[in-house]
This record gives sequence, C-alpha cells and structure tokens, in this order.
Amino acid sequence: MTSVAEIQALLRFFSQDAKVPVPLAMSKVKDLKEACLTTPESLSKTPLPTIQSIFPDEKLAKQILSAAKRTSKKRTSSSTSTSSPSKRVKNALPKPGEQISPADYEASLALPFLDTSNPAALEDEIDNAVFHTNRAPLVVAFVVQLIKYIMPSQPLSSRLSLAQAVMSMGAKSKALNLGIQTGKAAGDEGWGEGQPKIKVMGRELRVMRRWGYEWHDQDEKEENTTQIKKETDEAGKP
Repeated sequence: MTSVAEIQALLRFFSQDAKVPVPLAMSKVKDLKEACLTTPESLSKTPLPTIQSIFPDEKLAKQILSAAKRTSKKRTSSSTSTSSPSKRVKNALPKPGEQISPADYEASLALPFLDTSNPAALEDEIDNAVFHTNRAPLVVAFVVQLIKYIMPSQPLSSRLSLAQAVMSMGAKSKALNLGIQTGKAAGDEGWGEGQPKIKVMGRELRVMRRWGYEWHDQDEKEENTTQIKKETDEAGKP
C-alpha cells in the first residue's frame, strides 16, 4: 500500500524534476499506483511504452523517463558517497566549551572534499548539483580562497574571519548608499584605532594578532606553501 508520504514525494518529483503540471500528475496517481510506478527508481526502470500508456504525450513521457533516470542516478551516487568514508570527509565540530588544540580547531573548520580519483563520477556529481544561495556566501567563499593565495600563512579561521569582514563592509557600504541604514560604520567611529591594517579586495581591515597561536608545525607550513605555489604556477600556464 502506498503511503501519503510516498505520494507526496512522487508529486514533488513530477513537479520539480520532471516539470509535469501538478494537476496532471495528480490525475495520474491512481494509474501510477496500479502500475506500481510510485517512485523515480521504478519509473527509471520502466519501458517508455508503459509510461506512454499513462502519459500519452510522447515528449512528456520521454521527459518523465529522463528525469526519473537522472534522479535515480543522483540518489544512488549520494548513498554511495555517504556509505564510503573515503568519498567525502568532514571533520567533527568541537562541542561547546570543549578545549581543543589550535590544529584540531582549524581541522574542524575544513569543508568536506570530494574524491578526485574518478573524474567521470566527480563531473557527473557536479553536473547534477543544484545550489540555492544569495550573494553573501559566494563573496565569503571567494575571499576565503583569495586569501589562501595572497596570505598563505593565514589559517582557515583567520581567512573566514577576514572574508566575513570584507562581506560585512560591502553590505554596510551599500546599505548606507541606499539609505537603508544611517550612521557611521564601527571603523569610522574609531573602533580598532591603533590596530594594524591589511587590504583585501580594496577594503582596509583592522586586524589583531593571535600571539602564540600555532595551528600547525613547520613541516606542514612548508608543505602548504609548496602546494599553493604549485597550484598558482599551474593556473598561470596557458
């Protein structure tokens, strides 16, 4: 017996993935249940003529079959990556109040990474990925990567902090220009006076040094610097 949740998931597939009008999809639910075609996986394994018996329009039937195969493949890829610890790695975040070393703290901020040993699978996963975001996270991500190359000695936590500052300054400036906000920024009011400045993407930021914050040993520093230099050289090749 098909549950309500399964029907809702099926209608979501038709409306979002297969681009089938919801009223049309709802009118076909009974036929789909009788044919045991209530999931994208079952539809993906069904011959086109069978789907056409429910959706007579050949173009629409092909569209549904293609969407079902694409969705089924995506779910299979996701389950494989979840079950394989070497596919996608994410460090556990520290618990509130937990005392950890600087190296462990920086490692906890690292983003998950994909296994690049299989370029075809990686390309397919990227092709099927869909991101919904606004401008701010993209600016932060871009600045984090930029600082990795212009200030390779900075740990990830510092790069994230600087990137957030750049994004906040840009947002504050636009808000003042548009009249959404009034008043001066913290820097204009004297906050951080006397602290050294650095310039990132044309914006001057007041910074503080974390004395004694050793987030990795000398061998790791040299390895990271060498890797960044290698990536920079490769990016500069025609």
